[in-house]
Amino acid sequence: MAKHDVNIADFRLGRNKDQALAVIVTDSDVSKKTLKELSELEACISVDYARI
Repeated sequence: MAKHDVNIADFRLGRNKDQALAVIVTDSDVSKKTLKELSELEACISVDYARI
């Protein structure tokens, strides 16, 4: 995220036996380019974005 100048305000992790869920709260909007890069990481099964 730092590569794209996105500051992580909070990070939460939940997991079960097989998978983990990470929720990342940022101080600014996340670009489509950044989301695409995250989704291409081998460790990511899926990436979703919600703006509240």
